[in-house]
Amino acid sequence: MGEVKKTKIIKERFGRYLLLDHVVDGGMAKICRARTLGDKADKIVAIKMIQPQYSDDAAFKTMFLDEIKVTFGLNHPNIAQTYDYGIYGGQLYTAMEYVDGKNLKQYLEKLQEKRFVFPVEISVYIVSQVCQGLHYAHRHVDKLTGRAAKIIHRDVSPHNIMLTYDGAVKLIDFGIAKSVTNVDETQTGTIKGKLSYIAPEYLDGKELDGRYDEFSLGVTIWEMLCSRKLFAASNDLAVLKLIQKCKIPPPSSINPNVPKELDEIILKALSKSPDNRYEDCDKFNRALVKFLYSTYPDFNPTDLAQFARELFKEDIKVDRDRILQFGQIDLKPFLKELERDQQTPDNISFSPSSFEVSGPTAISPLGDKKEILQGESESASGKPAGNDKKDKLTEAEKRRGPEFDFSDSQLGQDPEKKLAAIRRNKKEAKVETSSDPTPLSVSSGNRKIALEKKLRKEIFPGKMSSKADGKEGGRGIKIEEMEKKASFGKLVLMGIIVVLAILLFVDIPMINDSGIKRKVLGDAKNNATPAPQIGKINITNYSSFKHKVFINDVLSEVSLVGEVEVELNKEVFLRVEESEREHFVTTVMLDSSAQQKNVEIPEMAPSSYGYLITSRACVNGQLFFELFGEKRLVKLPIASKEGIAFPINRDSFGNVVPRTHNIKYRLAGDTIDRDISFTIKRVADQVDLCDLVSRRQ
Repeated sequence: MGEVKKTKIIKERFGRYLLLDHVVDGGMAKICRARTLGDKADKIVAIKMIQPQYSDDAAFKTMFLDEIKVTFGLNHPNIAQTYDYGIYGGQLYTAMEYVDGKNLKQYLEKLQEKRFVFPVEISVYIVSQVCQGLHYAHRHVDKLTGRAAKIIHRDVSPHNIMLTYDGAVKLIDFGIAKSVTNVDETQTGTIKGKLSYIAPEYLDGKELDGRYDEFSLGVTIWEMLCSRKLFAASNDLAVLKLIQKCKIPPPSSINPNVPKELDEIILKALSKSPDNRYEDCDKFNRALVKFLYSTYPDFNPTDLAQFARELFKEDIKVDRDRILQFGQIDLKPFLKELERDQQTPDNISFSPSSFEVSGPTAISPLGDKKEILQGESESASGKPAGNDKKDKLTEAEKRRGPEFDFSDSQLGQDPEKKLAAIRRNKKEAKVETSSDPTPLSVSSGNRKIALEKKLRKEIFPGKMSSKADGKEGGRGIKIEEMEKKASFGKLVLMGIIVVLAILLFVDIPMINDSGIKRKVLGDAKNNATPAPQIGKINITNYSSFKHKVFINDVLSEVSLVGEVEVELNKEVFLRVEESEREHFVTTVMLDSSAQQKNVEIPEMAPSSYGYLITSRACVNGQLFFELFGEKRLVKLPIASKEGIAFPINRDSFGNVVPRTHNIKYRLAGDTIDRDISFTIKRVADQVDLCDLVSRRQ
């Protein structure tokens, strides 16, 4: 997953879509990114093309239509939308919203690579968004019939949850979704959905409802927080037994960053009996949102976008370059090909003998024409449709204007005959296209002169003269003179650019006011200090809401995925602070052979603190002390209003025991280190260094 995969650009037309590259190649279907041809040529979609062996199967076609009936009417910001479907070249296909991002499974794999766990607040936000999409699907009503669809996704898993690079959450693949309108019934012994995410009631053969999806989503958030499978065993049968037992350990027993309140919410969603779960996904969502903003009040949905961009920045860069390549593809040949196909629509047909199902109208991939997936078609009855070929100019050809044939076989060898024929064709074209708003022939102006001049050059190569041209030839000479002047101006401009380039980038000896030679830009280049080499520390279990990270006693910026940059070949002190916990301190040294290192934050022991402060600018200098094994140096006066945290002791019963700390300080301009001690007597006690120094004096 660490390596960014580059796929080949396809540039192949598929109906009214231009296939761009492969996204997924599966056994049942392949998914490609594609660009719509026609009025929506700037839109990128995802085309899901069913493999031919399944497209030819009548039972599969029925299941395919069931999927379309389920998803075609769904329109929700947390559900990827289906735009179009049909058959092209004998292949079933759907055109869907292209989600510019990665699925949740890819996020989990990437985080495992980095030995990092999903941040609690981002995990909760993602699942709350999926809850909203599921609740909409569960309560969806067909507006044409007024019937409740009672859709159940039945395949909620990390693989089917998409996260865009902009921070949106989309549920995809309702391919095995169940609704009251499905004609397909699950065969006995057939398990639909990914094995590790099915709910216990499915194995008991009970009737399913929206709480089935709630359980699957509960499994998903548990795995996000614990970075492991919930139901993991050596074989499928053992997995099914674990699901039936449904013994769920609290996430906090594996990930100490998970609050107990979140444990309760997740364990309720993972109750074995549906009656003990949340009534619906809306209630589940409300519990998650309440927890999220009460525990992490500073959380913002844009944090997910930042998290995605940090985690997949290499992939995003490669993909943005690829999309720019898509934008440079010339669509004209494919549009012409599409136009020809639209004139012969019988190259796509739906045969009732092989595809006899009930359902909605399928949108044909050829323009605005539609094929009904039921009843008789013209091609089936033997009547060709749309094969009449007449020698007429298309609208596009009329806009382009007439095409002139300069071949000797058509006009003979006489150049004058050629010119006369061209003028005659131009005149006829002007009459025929007079109603067109952009005719080829222009009655006056330089465009007409330029066209005439071009034609004469093609017919009389090397024989043009002002005499032959008459009045128009004189105008042609003036144009040539203007072109020469323009060329001269371009040469002058190029010369100026070259001179500027020499001045900017070439070392030129110069003499300053003191008569000493120097070089323009040369000194800066020769004396420039090389940029320090940078490595990365990957901090496992880091939470931006809980932890502060210091490198050599300086508060450092850490990415949402726990990455902090440090200079190579220098040993640094890494300190992690958490409220009411002992500090975690370690030393790290990176070099060119190991430019990255993983550091795991352990579970830190509880602790309480008092604070050393300076109430005023009473002393200037430096403070020296050692705390949790780290030698620290702090500038005086102390800049932090809170002060420097020093721990206190507790006895075996948890009672506070005063603790004395010994430190040193050095006054500015002095070389003598002075000892001083102070005692923290209670929690949040404050000791003023100004008072201690004044007593010594």
